[in-house]
Amino acid sequence: MISIADIPTTTYQANGISFEMITVEKGHFLMGDDASGYDDAKPAHPVTFDHDFEMGQHPVTQVMFRNGAPTLGTITTKALQKMVRRG
Repeated sequence: MISIADIPTTTYQANGISFEMITVEKGHFLMGDDASGYDDAKPAHPVTFDHDFEMGQHPVTQVMFRNGAPTLGTITTKALQKMVRRG
């Protein structure tokens, strides 16, 4: 098991707001759980990330996103779908 303390973070400043990001490395993993009581967790299926990407270490409020996104840039759903391939 990987501890969050073992994952390097990068801090970005945008419009006076700090965003701590972690890098998710490209690779494969199994998403979901066939034994789960939640229907939206089924079926378990392989997922592949073709590229490394950064993800916020902490939740970001809508206000933080609106204030920081113009400086940080934005990512569209279509761009995200290119990076993530199922199966």
